[in-house]
Amino acid sequence: MPSDDFEIYSSASESDTRRALQHFERVRSFFEQLMRVPARQKAEPVRVILFGSKKEYEEYRPTEFAVAYYAPIAGRDYIVMSSAAAEVFPIAVHEYVHLVAQNAGLKLPPWFNEGLAEVFSTLRPAGDKVVVGEPALGRMYALSREKWVPLSVIVGADHDSPYYNEKNKAGSLYSEGWALVHMLQMSPEYGAQFGRLLEEMEKGTPSRKAIEGVYGKSIETIEKDLQAYLRKSTFLTRMVSIKLQNGEKVAAEPAAMFDVKLALLDLANRPGKEKETRARLAELLREDPKRPEPHVALAYLSWRDQRQDEAMKSFQAAVDLGSRNPQMLWDYGRMAGGSQPAQAARVLSLLIADQPARVDVRLVSGQIQVSQKQAKEAIETLSPIKKVSPEDAPKLFQTMAYANLETRNHAMARTYAQRWIDNTKDTEERDRASRILRYLDDLVNAPARAAVSQPPPAQFARPDSDDRPTLARRGLESPGVPPVPVTPQRPGVSGELVELNCQGPLPVFVIQTGAGRVSLLMDNPKDIFIRGLPDDTIDLQCGPQKAARVRVEYDAPPADQTGILGIARIIYFESQTK
Repeated sequence: MPSDDFEIYSSASESDTRRALQHFERVRSFFEQLMRVPARQKAEPVRVILFGSKKEYEEYRPTEFAVAYYAPIAGRDYIVMSSAAAEVFPIAVHEYVHLVAQNAGLKLPPWFNEGLAEVFSTLRPAGDKVVVGEPALGRMYALSREKWVPLSVIVGADHDSPYYNEKNKAGSLYSEGWALVHMLQMSPEYGAQFGRLLEEMEKGTPSRKAIEGVYGKSIETIEKDLQAYLRKSTFLTRMVSIKLQNGEKVAAEPAAMFDVKLALLDLANRPGKEKETRARLAELLREDPKRPEPHVALAYLSWRDQRQDEAMKSFQAAVDLGSRNPQMLWDYGRMAGGSQPAQAARVLSLLIADQPARVDVRLVSGQIQVSQKQAKEAIETLSPIKKVSPEDAPKLFQTMAYANLETRNHAMARTYAQRWIDNTKDTEERDRASRILRYLDDLVNAPARAAVSQPPPAQFARPDSDDRPTLARRGLESPGVPPVPVTPQRPGVSGELVELNCQGPLPVFVIQTGAGRVSLLMDNPKDIFIRGLPDDTIDLQCGPQKAARVRVEYDAPPADQTGILGIARIIYFESQTK
């Protein structure tokens, strides 16, 4: 049963399937009304798998207690539901809200992110309207039993805080976060300013500063109001009109068996089943050689097995057959950036054509174009960027400085080099930008003959034998402008960080992926880069972790290690889940 934003593959009844589709459509519509951003940011709809019985679901259950879950698989977003029972929907909706918030690029603090997802999770249809804000009974029960944590602590907790990561403390953040979001959104006293608070949250304003600034009250006063709010005998809800796009009109149809096999194979594709998965994908390719999806799945399978050459061949086959899966194009473009830059630029241009607002794609594409002596094309790629985050600003100004230097626009090269210095905290980057400025100063101050000489071209290191770019040593660089660094592209895995196992000689990160658990070594904490968290640092204690969405890029594991996917090098903390 497909709609514009979802496609549901279901073995439940047609009525249960339609009810599920309408429920997700209502959540999507309400999200767009409240957050004022499109819920759908990807070209392909979210794929919902709805099982009609527990027996059918059992083979695809990731954990013993999971009745619903979200998993990104082969470039697609999956939400998997064990049934259409009422108690399953809140969990599925909670994860869907995190998904759309992530896709919309919203960077919300933990209390707000989890609280908002909990408020959405209890959304209930009422004819052509929805009732929003019904009490989350489990949260209310926890608040009545557990010790109250000061609100200043809850709103100040970041992704590293024990109130987000430790099991015996995280419940307070989830429960008080839900209660605070509920009051700020639903109560007459606070609700009118909720939109302003959202704006401050999206800007990255610290929570306490944003709350006190918007409402003109101290956090201690708001805390007293919240405790009084929870003691009331009635709980406020809101009824909102929702316009469904086509959830009521879309016709159910028999699912094509090829698509059914492919979807179930995605869910069953877990470490240890590689041989079986490859055989079944080969069968699908024989069944329909013109379908690109099996090639995409094969590419990710090869990437997971660190067979990069095979992965790129499969990615290329998928593109040639017409696949425009955004995640696939993004992963393929970055992977090919070192060894096949021309192909990477072409692939990323396809993604930019489909998603022109993607700043991250433009930044990588622009860097590759400069490395290929396509400075004018790089400027065209990067010029549409009107707003850039503090994290991305150095990359933008660096690439634009080199591109304008290559085109001999010395005034713009100077401007961007200075902006690069002003926006980076990295000492080495400041040094490279300063060298550009010194070179430009030399041109101005040199004799006429030297002033018209060609500027030293930006150089790029050649990839070595394992297809990963390397940087020339400083002593071997050509004089003048230093080479632009090319970021090595490593394989990566996405999932939930669930454990730091310290029982062996080296600590091991355990990641729960849609295909099962994988393990990655930590050989030296100083060699791991953290991204996506305040200050890009985190302190982890050995043992189970509060589940956090991460993407880990890794190097090849030691030859004597079994059951290890690789050595963790970069951990990107993404949208957080329960």
